[in-house]
Amino acid sequence: MQCYVFLVGASVNTNLEMRILHTFCVLGIIICAYNIPFNFYVGLHFTAYVFTGITLLLLFLYYLSRFRGMYRYTVTIVSVLSIGLFIWNYFYSDGVRGASLLSYTLLLFLLMIVASKKHYFLWFLLVMAAVWGNMLYELYHPDAVRQTYDGLRSIIIDQGSTVTICLIVIFIGLYYLKEAYYREKQKATEKTEALEELDREKNKLFSILSHDLRSPLHSISAYLEMIQSEQLPDDERGIVERMLSTTVHNTQEMLSNILVWSKDQLHKRRPEICRESIAAVIQPTIILLEPEALRKNIRVFKSIDPAVMAMVNAAMLQVIVRNLIGNAIKFTDPGGSIYITAAGDATHMILTVKDSGKGIEAHIRDRIFSLNIGSTYGTMNEKGVGLGLYLCKEYTLAQNGEIWFETEEKRGTTFFVQLPVRQTIPEGTTDAF
Repeated sequence: MQCYVFLVGASVNTNLEMRILHTFCVLGIIICAYNIPFNFYVGLHFTAYVFTGITLLLLFLYYLSRFRGMYRYTVTIVSVLSIGLFIWNYFYSDGVRGASLLSYTLLLFLLMIVASKKHYFLWFLLVMAAVWGNMLYELYHPDAVRQTYDGLRSIIIDQGSTVTICLIVIFIGLYYLKEAYYREKQKATEKTEALEELDREKNKLFSILSHDLRSPLHSISAYLEMIQSEQLPDDERGIVERMLSTTVHNTQEMLSNILVWSKDQLHKRRPEICRESIAAVIQPTIILLEPEALRKNIRVFKSIDPAVMAMVNAAMLQVIVRNLIGNAIKFTDPGGSIYITAAGDATHMILTVKDSGKGIEAHIRDRIFSLNIGSTYGTMNEKGVGLGLYLCKEYTLAQNGEIWFETEEKRGTTFFVQLPVRQTIPEGTTDAF
């Protein structure tokens, strides 16, 4: 397989037409090389010399296209010279009694495969003109055709060999084209299914947003009206202001996740991953979220080894940490605790976010990392759209990591994020980001 890829080119940097041309150049070289001793054997010495020239020419043109990138010039030169050689060979291979007319069929087949679509009709006309031109010229100038066969045995061998070669090449060509067609069709189907799934997720997300954004915005409007009321006592005003702050914070978190998700869907680029200090990356995010924990009287305990390093994208890891800690705060009752740890060994770093919250209900655990989870509510009725953990999953995979959780209802949940310490290239990696 590696030998074949080397001869015809890899699909990553060589298009289908070029690979087909290289394949048939290689086949043509093999066939022409075979015909050199064969034609000497049947007594067609001139034809053997012609095939020698064709073999050398194909080798040179194959080199130009495969290793110098001159594909278009190669196609044109091969096409013109092949027609010219077939016309010439016709008169030295017993004309209409020989096998040249069968070879024209094979020639047109190969030209239609490797030539560009806009030149199809041109090559068809040139081959047809060559075929009828040869026969009409022989009709009026029969002496121009050299009689080379020395008996029926030579005719049968030559015709049979030519037919066999034509059938083999046509079979290989059609098989190759059909396989290429089905591969491209499969890729198109997979892309269509992926786009349809993305479209369904997008529609689902926007449907959730259209419903869920209405509620916090209405609440914000109501809180502002209450604050503006002169009859609102100071103690109630403080409660309303805290509720307003919580609602605004949750809405900002929701919109931040939506913007991050939308940006990735638009650009679909691979993240830049480098070796980073985990403490240096996640400490600023933890500090930003601590005031929100304090508002619910939740204690945050940290145990992050400053020496722990991992291959990460800093921005993505910060989004993961922000969502995991944000969820821990949301689903932990006032007075609870959150534990954040980061430790590693020679191969992996594991980040954990553990809370003493209400745990994850059994019926949603299998879809916790998908957009199918829908709206969720925290211990103080904080609302989200379920996009945060979806982003955590996508961003962890994009960094060649793994994410999972352990949970017990009314006892809390622990999320684990495992990332490699050294650069890894997992199987099936795609440019998903």
